[in-house]
Amino acid sequence: MRGIVVFFLLAAFVRADDLLPWLDQQSKVHLNQRVAKVDALKTRAEAEARRREIQATLLRLMGGIPEYKGALRSEVIGTIRQQGYRIEKLWFESAPGYPVTANLYLPEKPGKRPAVLFSMGHWDVGKAFAHPTAANLALKGFVVLVYDPVGQGERLQAFESRIGASLRGGATAQHMQDGARVMMNGTALIRWFIMDSKRAVDYLISRPEVDAERIGATGCSGGGTQTAFFAAVEPRLRAAAPACYITSFHELYSGSVGDSEQSAPGFLASGLDQADLIAAFAPRPYLVINTEEDFFPIAGSRRAVADARKVYALLDASTQLEHSVGPGGHGTPLVTREALYGFFLKHLGEMGTAAKEVEVAPLSPADLQVLPTGQVATSLPARDLSSLIVEQTRFGQGASPEVVKKHLREWTREPAPALAPRLEYLAPAGGTKQEAAFLVVQTVTPVEPLVEALRARGYGVMLVRPRGTPVANGNDVNADWLNVTRAALVGLSLNGLRVKDILSGVEALAGQHGAKTIYGYGRGSAGIWLAGAAALDARLKGIWLHRSPASWREAFQAPVHRALHEIAFPGAVTLFDIPDLLAAGSAKVYLTDPVDAMRLMRAREGRYTFLSAASAEADYLPRFLEAVR
Repeated sequence: MRGIVVFFLLAAFVRADDLLPWLDQQSKVHLNQRVAKVDALKTRAEAEARRREIQATLLRLMGGIPEYKGALRSEVIGTIRQQGYRIEKLWFESAPGYPVTANLYLPEKPGKRPAVLFSMGHWDVGKAFAHPTAANLALKGFVVLVYDPVGQGERLQAFESRIGASLRGGATAQHMQDGARVMMNGTALIRWFIMDSKRAVDYLISRPEVDAERIGATGCSGGGTQTAFFAAVEPRLRAAAPACYITSFHELYSGSVGDSEQSAPGFLASGLDQADLIAAFAPRPYLVINTEEDFFPIAGSRRAVADARKVYALLDASTQLEHSVGPGGHGTPLVTREALYGFFLKHLGEMGTAAKEVEVAPLSPADLQVLPTGQVATSLPARDLSSLIVEQTRFGQGASPEVVKKHLREWTREPAPALAPRLEYLAPAGGTKQEAAFLVVQTVTPVEPLVEALRARGYGVMLVRPRGTPVANGNDVNADWLNVTRAALVGLSLNGLRVKDILSGVEALAGQHGAKTIYGYGRGSAGIWLAGAAALDARLKGIWLHRSPASWREAFQAPVHRALHEIAFPGAVTLFDIPDLLAAGSAKVYLTDPVDAMRLMRAREGRYTFLSAASAEADYLPRFLEAVR
């Protein structure tokens, strides 16, 4: 397929079914421009300027890091004593009412000790997974703080005590739910993970056992993500060692890009790649840990290290950047764990201490549990992350049609070569031929039942199949997150481009088929895309939205939402809401069976029609025509 992409550069359009190759092509444009920029660095001053530019860009993309500078509330709940070290079970507040559960490993050695912040990957058990490695670091003289990331361990979000689980699903599903939220307020989810890391370092520094001048950070997988992003913007760290994360989007983009905190909107479009997370830390010591068969491609890892080494070399620090590659798949095999111990001993600890791993007594998640119930939601006054995101979001509403249209035009911007719209015209199949025609947004494989009813009544029908539909995980609460996230990485709004596809259908109906009056129909998320098209093109005289969400803000504020990615536009909730979108154009709007955040119908204020359970949409066609004529 990559060979085909090169051919398509010569064409005005890329085939409509090639969304992923087309997006990958857009990513390569940004990535290659970035490579040229890095290759042009020749002096120490230019390398320093590049490092500062990376940090400033990251902070801009994230929307800054949330600052809570009040007293650092914390409590030690209990202690586990082991040979050569002890573990304190504790919690601290990252923000008011937002507790973080953690285990603090303390060596039985006198004086102030170096410390390691240990961030966790996407293991549901959270901090307990780190025990063997954290215990070995403690035996080698390090204080180690291992904490539960949001959505894992004792910090499940939207926790339901009756089932002992999150209503959202597993760790990545919980992150994606909040990822859709922050996409719609114009920030990035990683900022909240970095806030936890910053407060964790604050906690380490508050401990009398810790030498504040010798603090490092590590973590594997999602923990490697947190380590890499945190290290890029945190001056108090003296060494960093992310594992099983660092690679390059040259190899990664068309594969598993990672969930929401791993994929900041605009990251590639702003001229960044993962190598820049390393370069931002220069000239301080940095160890990249990978495995040969990881789903984070090893070829990309080697590319990233070689790329970042250019900045390290210009800063006279080539030997400060190390790379350890172990056998096997995703994880940290023994050779890389011992490389980690040796790295921290060399740069933070005592060189005379052996890096060889020793066997430690196993401890279960239950042993390392901090709180009586095992969840902050039921043991402490605790807020979900979603409430903090809502608290920091300034919602927009009542925007003028001009403002709505301005942002829609930005979201429908498409770089060349454009992706050809998937359009299919169906001629009338009976009845008296109508002057009006219908545009139906077709997002599923079976043709909408309304279509044949329209044709039988003499209407020509233009089917528009927006790019990326049908959605592969359409029944999931986080439906469409992957393609929406991929598009956001390269600075594009996939839903905005779906609006553009519908506009192409309007143009085809009017230009090729001579339709003088055009009506539109969209079900579910497609209704929101259709409303965007109607706001921009007055040739849509009336639109019918069936089972479409009634409010972005309502979904944004709900603890659990369904398919918010499918209707997410960059920063949309800070600008206006769906009622403003519906009012922005001249088309008359007919709304049936409006749905809430979970895509469930419920009564609400406004002009809506609820269909009879025994009826089909076609039975309501006369009402629609009466409402919009």
